[in-house]
Amino acid sequence: MHIFRLSVCAITFVLTLVASGQQPVGDSNSAKAQSEPATPELKPGSSRLIVSRVRPEYPRMAAALKLSGTVQLLVVVRPDGAVKQVRVVGGHPVLAEAATAAVMKWRFQKGAKETTESVKLSFGE
Repeated sequence: MHIFRLSVCAITFVLTLVASGQQPVGDSNSAKAQSEPATPELKPGSSRLIVSRVRPEYPRMAAALKLSGTVQLLVVVRPDGAVKQVRVVGGHPVLAEAATAAVMKWRFQKGAKETTESVKLSFGE
């Protein structure tokens, strides 16, 4: 029960920091992760090139929790290159939300038909 109370207190503290916009003191890992963009990677077998992309923002909550990792997405692309839909295949939900929001603004090379592309984004790695 004691460990549970400590965990709740720690989570409450982190959420309070995030809500107030403050950074934890001496937190070089979160600063590093914030400054490093998420790097996109198309999986082998993807049929279209990325024409323009929006860099995902590293969420403040992820920085506060020192989260890093990879998000895997399946992206449905219309024939005109616009993103129609993004589905999260794997990754932390906080990072996945930021990745999805950014990828929805991407443009792919035009194609003859709607396609599904596999995209992998790495945060702070």
